[in-house]
Amino acid sequence: MMAYRDGVFASYVKDKQLIFQDISFGEDRARDGVSDKLEDERLSIYSVEAAVERRAEIIKVVVDKP
Repeated sequence: MMAYRDGVFASYVKDKQLIFQDISFGEDRARDGVSDKLEDERLSIYSVEAAVERRAEIIKVVVDKP
């Protein structure tokens, strides 16, 4: 997110006004048929099906008012 649109969020992240939290869902949200085997990099990382499953989602927004 620091590189998004020439760093538009960078100052907010630095000042802790904006906090990103990574939550991995892995198998919970991936479609059936997409390989999740670490030893099979070709299918689990580099396949078109695996690429389609990669995404970012906003699942919660908290606003603190002073």
